[in-house]
Amino acid sequence: MELSKDGNLIKLTGKEKDFSIRKSIVIEAQKNVIKPTAGKFGMSKNTVLLFLKRFLSGGNEGLIDRRKGPKHIPHKTSAILETKIIKCRNLASCYVLKD
Repeated sequence: MELSKDGNLIKLTGKEKDFSIRKSIVIEAQKNVIKPTAGKFGMSKNTVLLFLKRFLSGGNEGLIDRRKGPKHIPHKTSAILETKIIKCRNLASCYVLKD
């Protein structure tokens, strides 16, 4: 829970919550030293340092979650071929779902 600008309580979920926590960590690390901040938030000093570096280089955008998967999978089956395979499977009786 956090206070909005008008003083009402708001519940943060998902990415907003992660961003808010990371922003708090960065603010605390800028005020104090990194090691006590890590202890206060229950994380390693390397993680605090990582968030601080990302914030200093990219601002608020640096604290947003980054994509963890690959950008491109060269061996992935194309959508057209996948559709053809599904059509063929639906024609064969051994692949059809039985109710």
